[in-house]
Amino acid sequence: SSLLFKNPSSEEGGKSSDAISACRDLKQWAVVTTIHEPNPSINSVANLRRWCLVIVGDTITPDSAYDELVTKDNVFYLSASYQK
Repeated sequence: SSLLFKNPSSEEGGKSSDAISACRDLKQWAVVTTIHEPNPSINSVANLRRWCLVIVGDTITPDSAYDELVTKDNVFYLSASYQK
């Protein structure tokens, strides 16, 4: 699924099929839209076991601020440029 990017600064990156498969089987997902850098609330959800987190950025969201967070297999970031 090319919808989910590992590197928010790059439209060429992508999650491994293992990461996507692992989240596909989970029943607990959180989706958040943001214009801000990651905060303690987003980090807390990213650290929950058996949860997947989708972060939807906006045109003013600092995409590179999510580079480290999306290294987790359960965190997905969609940049504004990808959403176009």
